[in-house]
Amino acid sequence: MSSSTLRGQRGTRTHTATQIEQRSVPLPTAATDTRNPDAGALEVPVQRPAPTRERRHSDEQELLTGYLAAVAMRLDQRGIAVHETRATTLATGALTGWMALTPVRAGGRWAPIRLDWREDTGWSATLAPPAEQAAASGHDDRVPRYLPGKLVPAPTTVAHFVAALIADEAAPWASAIYRQPRRIDRRLLILRLSQFGLPEPW
Repeated sequence: MSSSTLRGQRGTRTHTATQIEQRSVPLPTAATDTRNPDAGALEVPVQRPAPTRERRHSDEQELLTGYLAAVAMRLDQRGIAVHETRATTLATGALTGWMALTPVRAGGRWAPIRLDWREDTGWSATLAPPAEQAAASGHDDRVPRYLPGKLVPAPTTVAHFVAALIADEAAPWASAIYRQPRRIDRRLLILRLSQFGLPEPW
């Protein structure tokens, strides 16, 4: 066999081996971590849609409902009955709620018959005179009293406020003049509401 024939066969065998080696190397794909062969396919994070405005308002309204329920529980512990509670969201997106109270009168005094809460003004109470006085005057004599301080006070503080008004409609720390409560960031306001909400029943 000539030397040229041997060189040709060796060249053919080398070329064939290179082709085999190229075919045996697995090609990496976009879903495989080439640095860690045992990692398998990479997980692609799923983007969740942002909550809608209606869903956000519904969640915030539930927090306010829980806060009002906590206030009603503290009032009930003091013998002050709440016969209706409502939490709503205004068209502006502001949260508001109110509570209708069964009047508790001490010695024929004026008594709180309703509590109102708004996220921009805080708590206020509506005082009504005894039925005889209201009938004699012939017009609506109800007056507001405001709880100064925080926008979202503890439920116990609200109960103290109402109890003080029942004992004395001119209670010194229940203001007859509205004073703007200290404003807080709305995210902090929502956090405060969630702190005082009642836990879910098990």
